[in-house]
Amino acid sequence: EQLKVEPEKPFRGLAVHSFAALFNDDTPEEICLIEDGLLGKGELLVLGGPPKSMKTLLLQDMLVHACIGKDWLGFTFPDPLSVFHINAEVTYRVLRKRAKALGVALTSEEIKTLGYRYKMTDRFRDILDEDGVEAMVEVCEENFPDSPPDLICIDTLANVFDGESENDNREMIKFLRGRIRELGRLINPSAGLILVHHTAKGSAEKMLEDPFQFLRGGGALRGEYETGVMIFRPRVDEEYRRLAFEMRGGEAPNPFDVQFDGSTFRKIDTESVRITREKLGAKEDKERLRKKDV
Repeated sequence: EQLKVEPEKPFRGLAVHSFAALFNDDTPEEICLIEDGLLGKGELLVLGGPPKSMKTLLLQDMLVHACIGKDWLGFTFPDPLSVFHINAEVTYRVLRKRAKALGVALTSEEIKTLGYRYKMTDRFRDILDEDGVEAMVEVCEENFPDSPPDLICIDTLANVFDGESENDNREMIKFLRGRIRELGRLINPSAGLILVHHTAKGSAEKMLEDPFQFLRGGGALRGEYETGVMIFRPRVDEEYRRLAFEMRGGEAPNPFDVQFDGSTFRKIDTESVRITREKLGAKEDKERLRKKDV
């Protein structure tokens, strides 16, 4: 006989769920914005990495694929997404250069789709305090008059942080909840949030052991996001990057290595490594890449 479930009563606006109600809830699970479970509606993904690790380029490559609905490094987008990208990192010159690089392999129809699905700001040189959040909401509404964006991206946390120290747990929690989550709530409560963040300095060996411990504001930050993605060099002398994952709601994908081929990131196989003449081999690899770029 099925358990009888009492209707749940909200306490000061907060819903309370009984175990029995959860157990008996057979409604289909909501489709994620990025599968498999990488980012759900209303969730926060933090993309971290050391300086010059290609964080922003990786983000833009993912967003381009999200908007045209193409698979990206093994991840799928059930539906093409629209993106509002708050850029607080690079100038217009760099934005244009990257757009031309990422768009080289796209069709004219895909470029046209990106024209209305992917909007990014000029370099935002202010902070996301109360006025900054209000300003960004207005800018977003002007550029997405018909329907709000599915993804809201902030690049980078350090350039918009309105507290005194990123390493202060209380200030970090206050910023993530009162600014980042609030921005998402005001624009679109169902939107996925992506926040780009720097890491503290650490050796390649220690990064391989646990890259997420190097996120600045680590304790509070790791407790707030649903998904963490890290990009870093597994070895100082290598050109490729390692992607590592941390997920709160399920099993995280295994780390894998990627390389930017001039127009997109691709998975590469690094299981076969040189055991002799490493320096000479690395030098010749760079020369081959240089010739390919030319």
